[in-house]
Amino acid sequence: MLQRKEITALLINVISTKMILTFPKILIIDSGNSAWLQVIYNTAIIFFVFLLTSFLYRGNKNIISLAEQWGGKGLKVIVGILVFAVLMINSVSIIRIFPETVKIVLLQDMRVEFIVVVFLIAIGVGAYLGIEAIGKINNIFMPIAGWVLLAFLLLLIPYYRLENILPFFGEGYKAMFLRGFNTISLFSDLILLNILLPY
Repeated sequence: MLQRKEITALLINVISTKMILTFPKILIIDSGNSAWLQVIYNTAIIFFVFLLTSFLYRGNKNIISLAEQWGGKGLKVIVGILVFAVLMINSVSIIRIFPETVKIVLLQDMRVEFIVVVFLIAIGVGAYLGIEAIGKINNIFMPIAGWVLLAFLLLLIPYYRLENILPFFGEGYKAMFLRGFNTISLFSDLILLNILLPY
C-alpha cells in the first residue's frame, strides 16, 4: 500500500513535470505580462476543484468504482473511457515535449529518437515495477528535485525584472480570463488522486 507522502510526491511529480515543461510558454502566449496573474487565477480555480473532489471522493473507492456504484456498468465504461482519454492525452504531450527538452538542456548532440527510446524503456520498467515502486522512488527524488529547483530560482535572482509585471493585464482581460481558463487542463492529472485512492 502507498503511504500518503508517497502519493503526494507522485502527484507533485506528475503535475510539476508538465508545469515546468509546458506551462510557462502557454502562459506567455495567453497573457503576456499578466502571466503571473493567470497563475493566481488558475490556482484559485483548481484549488476550488480540488476541495470539491476531496469532498466528493471520501472513502476508499476510486472514480471508476463510484461511477459503477452510481450508474451501473454503463456509466463505469463511459467514465473509464474518459479517464483513459485524459491520461493518454497527458501522456502524449509529455512524451512529445520531454525528449525535446532533454536534448536542448542536456544532450544537444544526441538524436531525439534515441532519447525517446530510452524514455519509453524507462516507462516500461516503471510499469513493470508497479505503482508502489514508482511512489517510493518519487518520495526519495522529490526533496532532491525541490532543493535543485530552489537553487535555480536563487541563481536567477540577478535576472529578475520587477517591471515585467506591468501592464497588469498584458494581453487584455479576455485573453487572461477566457483563454487563461483553458490552462487549468494542466491540473487534469489530479484525476490520478481519485484513481489512486484505493491504494
